Amino acid sequence: MADEKTTTYKSRKSHSEFSVKGTPTRAYLAVSGDAATNPKVLKQIGDVRKGSYDFATVDWMARQLKETY
Repeated sequence: MADEKTTTYKSRKSHSEFSVKGTPTRAYLAVSGDAATNPKVLKQIGDVRKGSYDFATVDWMARQLKETY
């Protein structure tokens, strides 16, 4: 897909990376590292999968998570 892009953010507090992948109208969130087992982070990822979020919204979520975890 030509419009698909991926953005990765590294956490300031742990050894975690938050990745956003998708198109402008639909995006997904992934996490690796220490935060990958955190229940709150896993719930956020599940909410993104269930909902239909655009890239900008999921990108904002990833930036918030990298500051928190």
